[in-house]
Amino acid sequence: MSSKVILDGETVTFEGPSPSTCGEVWTLLEDHLGQAGILIDRFLVDGVAWSPDSENNQVVYSIIEVFTVTFEQNVAHIVEALLKEGEELQEQWKLGASKSLSKPWSQFQPEAVRILNETQPLVQSIGLLAEYSKQNQKQWSNEISRLGEKINVVLSSLMDAIEAGDCVTFSDFAGSKLCATLAEVYKLLSIAVLPSLGELRADG
Repeated sequence: MSSKVILDGETVTFEGPSPSTCGEVWTLLEDHLGQAGILIDRFLVDGVAWSPDSENNQVVYSIIEVFTVTFEQNVAHIVEALLKEGEELQEQWKLGASKSLSKPWSQFQPEAVRILNETQPLVQSIGLLAEYSKQNQKQWSNEISRLGEKINVVLSSLMDAIEAGDCVTFSDFAGSKLCATLAEVYKLLSIAVLPSLGELRADG
């Protein structure tokens, strides 16, 4: 039985011999779609989700179904995920600010490091958004870059406080400066970034 590749509901016709492995199909499509600013969202091999880094490096396939998103949709998904997690992250920092003064530092330090690590995806995403907004000349480009720098400066001070075991500085920066910066970030994401991507969800 001949194998088949379906891209967003349309059967793909390859020039020359059809690719024989999932990896070859992925590479060909990724290169082709990338030129148009489109990304692979889901890649199903015989109904099972597959990606190049999956352990199931299946060679043979009957049918591959590929679903795509535009780069803008992908950025919008990132922003929506950040907003969904925003409240909880801010709460963790507020809680950390008070716990750092009420608990012995040696007990609290691992928790401080954990909250710091959980903030990294936000920092990385802000970097990505800053880059994206520059390339696409978005109105919020300068503001997201400014906030990215601001959050990095505050987190750097928090790291220094953690290393020095300085619970007073940690509490001050976590409870006031960082929380205020996070509030600015989430406000910008919800009122400027997401609407500009044209991806506001009806269910908000």
